[in-house]
Amino acid sequence: MNITFRLKQDMLKYLSENTFKNSEFKDIYGGFIHCFPEFKSKKYYQKIYLIVRELGESHIMIIDRSGCTFKYSTNRDRKNFIAHSDIIYDKDSVQKKLLFDYHQANCKVHKIKAELETFHKYVALYPNIKNKVLTFTSDRDKKLLRLESELTAIDIILNNI
Repeated sequence: MNITFRLKQDMLKYLSENTFKNSEFKDIYGGFIHCFPEFKSKKYYQKIYLIVRELGESHIMIIDRSGCTFKYSTNRDRKNFIAHSDIIYDKDSVQKKLLFDYHQANCKVHKIKAELETFHKYVALYPNIKNKVLTFTSDRDKKLLRLESELTAIDIILNNI
């Protein structure tokens, strides 16, 4: 699992289980690394800060910018907080998986099209096997339609995430 994705999920879990009212980031950070010591390294500090700010921008947390240091408050109860966890996902990982699935389906489409061409070739050469071959082509046509629909759906998803 991607470390940044895991960090976001763990941060979201931590924030959903704790309530904050006008807390400074250092307090949230301290509590988080106490619960998840694997993120105590300084290399995670900036990432954790950016996640908290991102949650503030999406109104899952309230950010009070009136003082010299920002104050953070939780904006939702635990149930609603977890329900909004879909805003944090590993976009790169999802795109890679979708591209892999697209490539796999596209390869299958080309294979089925080649099979259909071969079936049509043999029907022309041997008309007496036409009925038997038509059962194969009908099955392949259905698979081809399903795969082309899958390609279209994946393409739509990729263009909108």
